Amino acid sequence: MSRQLNPADAGDSDLLAGIAPLDASLGTDDLWFGVWVRAFNSSDSIQATADDFKIVDTRGEEFTPMLVDESNKLVFRKAAVLADGGQYPNPNSAAANLPTTGAILIFKLPSATLDYRPLELEIRSSSLPGKQASVTLDV
Repeated sequence: MSRQLNPADAGDSDLLAGIAPLDASLGTDDLWFGVWVRAFNSSDSIQATADDFKIVDTRGEEFTPMLVDESNKLVFRKAAVLADGGQYPNPNSAAANLPTTGAILIFKLPSATLDYRPLELEIRSSSLPGKQASVTLDV
C-alpha cells in the first residue's frame, strides 16, 4: 500500500514522528509519501530484510526513504526474519496490527513527481548483491 501522508492528520503525524527536525519541514512544492512493506521468509534459515529502497518516476528521478530515529516503531528497518514462515514486521508489533499491516517507508517527494507515474519502488538487499525486485505503486 502507498499513499500521500498529511502531517496535519493525527494518525499521519504519528507516522512521521522521528524525522530529524532539519528534514521534517516540507517545502511549498513537497509532499510526504508512505509505502508500507512486509517481508516473509519461506526458507529454512534466518534471512535479513531488504535494506535498499528507492522510488523511481518515469523520468528516472530517484528518491530514497527518510532517516527516522528509533522512537518511531512503525518505520521499516533492516531486521532478521525467522525461518519457515517468519515475517517482518513481527505479527505482534504495532506496525503489523495497523490497517496497513506493514512497516512504513517515508519519502519526501516533490509534488510534481506524482505527474510522472507510474512510480516504481525498487527493492534491493545487501545480503543478495545483484538482485532487485520492483513493484508499481498505487498513488
